[in-house]
Amino acid sequence: MNMMWDVIEKIRNESLVYYHNGSVPEVEPPREDVTVEWITEEIVNEYIEQDKLKKKFRYFLDVNHSGVMAYDNESWLAYGWISKPESTDTPYQLPDWIGNLDLYWMFFARTKEKYRESGWHKYLLAERLNAIYNSNSHAAIFTDTSIDNVSRLSMLSSGFEPKGKMSVYRFGYPLRHVKTVGCWDWGTSHPPLPNAD
Repeated sequence: MNMMWDVIEKIRNESLVYYHNGSVPEVEPPREDVTVEWITEEIVNEYIEQDKLKKKFRYFLDVNHSGVMAYDNESWLAYGWISKPESTDTPYQLPDWIGNLDLYWMFFARTKEKYRESGWHKYLLAERLNAIYNSNSHAAIFTDTSIDNVSRLSMLSSGFEPKGKMSVYRFGYPLRHVKTVGCWDWGTSHPPLPNAD
């Protein structure tokens, strides 16, 4: 019995869920010499170095997710993606049934280590939020993150509010996904922010 629970815990993932309140802050770009554009196949080929990441980005585009990227003459600095109601697959960390809901989900946001804590995460959040609200002023927008992720700070300052916790179980191998199930407990309160007193 203990062995079964050990296996279940290995495929279990928990994240904190946030809902956007509709108010997008004005955020200046951290650097003026950086290009910020919606991700296309051409941008993936030009600025993504790792084959594994290229493959992932191409898949996101194939299933109609939208992503935005900040890049300079050398490489990408930061990026973030959106799952939309018309997307044909659900972000990997979410239960499959989320894809049946009429909502937008921010996911897979990264900033290169040397550019962290410079405001790129918050800036790209604002870019994505504005794009969604410009196309659908009544959009329901969510995101999620791990408990210890410092990006929770920029989420809160960008108009996101706590909306419970997601518990997810993913069955299959990374390259052969079978099923992702899970539950969303809307009433669970969030723990204190990382590094907060």
